[in-house]
Amino acid sequence: MTQDEIKEIEFFDRAARSIYPFPDAGYHAFIINIILNFYNINLSGRMLECGCGTGEIGKYLSKRYPSLNVEGVDISKEIINKNCETPQKGYSCRRGNLENKRLFVKESFDSILCVGFLHHFQYLDLLFDNFSFWIKPDGLIFIKEPNGDNPINKLSNFLRNIIGKNRCFKYGWSSFNESNHPLSFYLEAVKKSGFSNPFIIKSIQDSSRFNLWFDFRQLLFNLMIFFAPNAFNTRNNFFMVIRKQRHE
Repeated sequence: MTQDEIKEIEFFDRAARSIYPFPDAGYHAFIINIILNFYNINLSGRMLECGCGTGEIGKYLSKRYPSLNVEGVDISKEIINKNCETPQKGYSCRRGNLENKRLFVKESFDSILCVGFLHHFQYLDLLFDNFSFWIKPDGLIFIKEPNGDNPINKLSNFLRNIIGKNRCFKYGWSSFNESNHPLSFYLEAVKKSGFSNPFIIKSIQDSSRFNLWFDFRQLLFNLMIFFAPNAFNTRNNFFMVIRKQRHE
C-alpha cells in the first residue's frame, strides 16, 4: 500500500462530521454532465465511484442515466454511513481501500469515476493497475483532479510543505496523503498501465468554499486572473477520459 490508511481514515471520519455533504458535489456533477453530453457519451452498465464521499455525484449520474448502476467506495466508514442515509435506486456504497486489488473481481465495471480522489495518493501505479484489472475492455475511466502545474496549486503545495503535513492534518486543512501531481504524472501512470491515449479537457477553476484555506486559494486565483489573465495556460483542474484497450 502507498497511502497512510490510518491517517486518511481519521481525516475523513472527522470530515464526515464537518464538511460533508461536500459543498461542490453539484458543481462537479454539472461539469461532468456537460462533458458527457458534448462527447455524446451515454453511461450504462456498472460504474465504480472512487472516493465516493456522501455520493452526490454518483447518485446524480445514476438518476441521469437509468441504465447505469453506480457502486461507491470510500475509505471512511463515517462517510459511508452518512451516504447510506439518502438511499437511491441504482446506487450502492461500501467501505473499502481501492489499493486492495481483491476488492473486486476481474472486469467488474464498465466505467470508473475519480473526482478529487487520485491526489490523495503519492503514487498512482498500484491504483491504475487495479483499474485496468477491474474494468472491462473498451471501458472508460473519467478523472477530474487538481492540476499540479497550475501556479495556485504550486503555491498551495509550497505553503503546505512549510506549514508541515502533520499541522495541516491536525487542523483539517488537508489530508496527510494529499499531493499536487502535475498532469504529466497522471499521463505517465496511464501509460504504464496500458490504457489508450487519453483526451484531456481543461476545466474551470474550483469554487470550493468550505474552509479558510480554500477561500485563500480562491482569492489568490481571482487576483492573479485579474492582473495576469494571459499567464494562466493551465487551469486549476483538468478532466481526463481514458479507455481500456481491447486486445485482439
